Amino acid sequence: MSQAPDLTAEFAGIRLKSPVIAASGTFGYGEEFKRFLDLKRIGAVVVKGTSAKPIAGNQPPRLFPTASGMINSIGLENVGVDAFIRDKMPALRDTGCSVFVNVFGFAEEEYAEVIDKLNPCEGIAAYELNVSCPNTKHGGMMFGTDPQQIHSLTKMLKARSNRPLIVKMSPNVTDIGELARAAEAAGSDALTVAPPARRPVVGVGAVVVQDGRVLLIRRGKEPITTLARHRKWDGATWFGMNLIPDTPGATIRVGDEVRILDEVSAPDGPPR
Repeated sequence: MSQAPDLTAEFAGIRLKSPVIAASGTFGYGEEFKRFLDLKRIGAVVVKGTSAKPIAGNQPPRLFPTASGMINSIGLENVGVDAFIRDKMPALRDTGCSVFVNVFGFAEEEYAEVIDKLNPCEGIAAYELNVSCPNTKHGGMMFGTDPQQIHSLTKMLKARSNRPLIVKMSPNVTDIGELARAAEAAGSDALTVAPPARRPVVGVGAVVVQDGRVLLIRRGKEPITTLARHRKWDGATWFGMNLIPDTPGATIRVGDEVRILDEVSAPDGPPR
């Protein structure tokens, strides 16, 4: 029987228990999922977007089911940074996993206000910047579609932040590479690629393990219909993960984040 792989991971100077991170938005503030899975098992929770002031969001209906998923229009609903620190962070500190706070605003000053208030708050590992928001001071152009705006915003917030800064790129652009380089040049510690696109995409990823250590997490092109499947790749074992169903009508079950870890970390590997 082979030894179970070590799934600890590190990026941007942050040590994670595993490479599985619950993405911002659908995972709420984490507390909503405590009764479904043990949050201590995953690497981190990225909480839903946090703004300087509370936002009520769009009027219902917000969700519309389709044959292959659903359409949502939430409207960036959130409690605002003050209530987040007061009401949400105490529970998040007890989750046992790292906490990333997604930050957004409609002007540079709003981003700065959120970062300034979060800096003294204990229990936060990193900030994720949602740049897919319209800049109301520049004609409503989204920060994430203009390299100069991304560079200016990232550089300003990096200078104010006392934590790693992750820029969440928009997929709705012509050249995402140019925008990513602008964020990197301005001091971004890492990138999130990418939030929901305007057309459906199949998300395929892999965790590469060799000698019991996670080497990297990579993107692939081959559709994977199972949540975990392993094979040999360049002398290492890689475990395919797909959290976006590529089969019409398929759904993602709450707790699949932990089920992936159970299969990947099994001494004999996941089922073939």
